[in-house]
Amino acid sequence: MMTGMDNMTGMDNMSMYNVTGTEKCYLFGVMKCYTPEAMRNITGMDNMIGMDNTTGMDGMEAAGGKTVEVSISSFAFNPESVTISTGDTVRWTNLDSANHTATGSTFDSGILQEGESYEFQFTDAGTYEYSCLIHPSMRGSVIVEEK
Repeated sequence: MMTGMDNMTGMDNMSMYNVTGTEKCYLFGVMKCYTPEAMRNITGMDNMIGMDNTTGMDGMEAAGGKTVEVSISSFAFNPESVTISTGDTVRWTNLDSANHTATGSTFDSGILQEGESYEFQFTDAGTYEYSCLIHPSMRGSVIVEEK
């Protein structure tokens, strides 16, 4: 929680918005990036310039398609296999206390510590097998179908 900002000077262009799940969101000319889930809950944006034609963000997708979640927990990818369309993105999130990777022939997350995520956008149709380089018995696949 940010405090002590009541007496700050030179802040004429500062805007403050309430964001569900946080106390306040202060913008100092640079907007913090929020996940699409967090963006759906932002309120108080009615007077933003250039937002005239913006509507709810419930259908918000990554550029080119949707994002599909794969969790890494109990030394397994869940779900083990996902089917998506070209242009869609897969986000792997490590929920284990152990480090893991999500590594295929065309992508490599590097080492993901607990709570870290990696995203990859699939642009070509095909079946992409992947595994954890640290724990090779952990395997998964992404099936990408043409839109």
